Parts: sequence; structure tokens; C-alpha cells
Amino acid sequence: MSETIRFSGKASLRQGLSGPLSCELRGVAADGLALPLLLRFAPRAQGALPALLHDAELRVSAPASRAEAAESADCELRAANLPQPLLLSQAMLHRDAEALAETVIAPRAVRWRTRLFWQAVFLLMRTAYGRSLLLRRYQK
Repeated sequence: MSETIRFSGKASLRQGLSGPLSCELRGVAADGLALPLLLRFAPRAQGALPALLHDAELRVSAPASRAEAAESADCELRAANLPQPLLLSQAMLHRDAEALAETVIAPRAVRWRTRLFWQAVFLLMRTAYGRSLLLRRYQK
């Protein structure tokens, strides 16, 4: 079973980041939702990569068994301006659904009394005396 995640247009690539996932690819998904995508990865072979990848796609193939999982190259990154697919040893993909949620869920106004209540609670939580007052009032 394999899955392909496509980036739309140009995606920016940063290299040399700290940690085991030393590269970062930021772009927009090519599906109908156009969600922002962040791919952190570690390439198997080190080398110079372009700062922008055009129409990049991540291909992930799941191994048939757990024994094959440790041996197989299951992730590769392809792009129009890469001469050959880039094999990845590790990869982490983050889809930012916040933009989608903002378009689906309409913002609504909060009553001023509710806003004032929460501001007072947060102000009281800053001090030890305020926390003790809140605990005495709301502890069951």
C-alpha cells in the first residue's frame, strides 16, 4: 500500500537544521483544500539541494510486514527540478488544519461579561493568593 502527498507549485526547502530531521520543506497541498504542509525529513545521502522545489511529491510505501520495515526504503521525495528521487531515512509530515477550520467554523462574538470573567481569572492565577482564592471557591 502506498500513499502520495503532492505539493502545489513551489515549496521552500531549508537544510542544515538541528536534530535528526535536518531538512524542512514548506508548501501547500495540491488537493482541493490547499492546506499548508510542513515536511521535516532526513535524506539518506547528503548533498546540495535547491532552495525551491517545483511540484514536489512525497511517496510513502508501507512495507508488507514488520520485518521488512527496518530494511526497506519506504519514503522518497520527487520534484520537477530534482534529477532523481531523493530517498529519505526518516520523515514527518504535518498538515495544518487550522486554515480549514477557520473557513468552516465562523467566528462569533463573545459577550463582554464572559470576556471580563476570564480576564479576571487569568489575573488571579498570576499570584499565589489569587490561586488560593480560586481554589477555595471552585474546589469540590
